[in-house]
Amino acid sequence: MAVASSARARRTPSARIRRRRASYCISATSAGAGIVVLKVFKTFSVNSPLTFTVIERPKPAMVRVLNRAGDDAELLHLTDTRAAAEAWLASHRYSDAVLDEVTADESTSDTAEGRAA
Repeated sequence: MAVASSARARRTPSARIRRRRASYCISATSAGAGIVVLKVFKTFSVNSPLTFTVIERPKPAMVRVLNRAGDDAELLHLTDTRAAAEAWLASHRYSDAVLDEVTADESTSDTAEGRAA
């Protein structure tokens, strides 16, 4: 025997599909005296005619401060030592941030995450 349900599906704002255009974002500047009150970012489409070049790769043992763990993490800061990364993180207070040490394999590789540099 089939049971009919009186519940109806409805679309809520959080259930909307958000389409992201392929792009990348560069932090242009941060402003503030001790506390950052303004961050300026520039977003570029991957179809942009502009070209960007990696001029220097992180060296082994440098430490990345990332805003969260996972594949969609964003680089917040790059330091020479773990102690410097911990000090930066203590003064900037990102609750989900993680520290990620650069390995020798990463610093000499010509590709990162499957993309040519």
